[in-house]
Amino acid sequence: ILSILLFSCNSKSDNKPAKEPIGIYVEPYYNSDPFKINVGSYSEALKTNDEKKILEVAQKIKANINKVDLMTMYVLSTRLYDLNKKDEAVYWFYTASFRRNVLKQTVLDNEHGTEAGELTQALDAFKTVLGEFVNGYALGQIDKNIEIITAVIAHNSNMKSLSTVYPSLKFDETKLPEAVKNAVNDREEFIAY
Repeated sequence: ILSILLFSCNSKSDNKPAKEPIGIYVEPYYNSDPFKINVGSYSEALKTNDEKKILEVAQKIKANINKVDLMTMYVLSTRLYDLNKKDEAVYWFYTASFRRNVLKQTVLDNEHGTEAGELTQALDAFKTVLGEFVNGYALGQIDKNIEIITAVIAHNSNMKSLSTVYPSLKFDETKLPEAVKNAVNDREEFIAY
């Protein structure tokens, strides 16, 4: 059973560069102390403290977005935030959250204790703990935030099924168009607010 442990520190939205990773963890995927990343093929690349390299990783993930799992996107957002690439962190946080919303509406057998249930629980946990930091920053930059949300909608409104990313899970593919539409509407309502 997936063990999900959450911790957040008090300073959530300052504009100072991160001197160390923000204090969050969602086991077994990410832990800031001791520092650990376990999200498959991108794990080692996401450990970099080089801003240029982390942006290169982001471009690789973007180029293969329909083959990248959502936890990797949340970890990418975390690392970008750690390296003071906060606008990029917001983009990836909102992209992961958009796709998480689609997953939750299309995945079958999403009960506690199932593989799908454990995954959605972990994604929810990551969204909650990382969201405190990312949203704290993003909501202080409203015009930039709207620009980022608009880009997230544009880049994800034609997303493919997540069955390629999660082949062991079952999805109701007939719900995909409506789930994507709902995710778009959620972001558009946020902009309108």
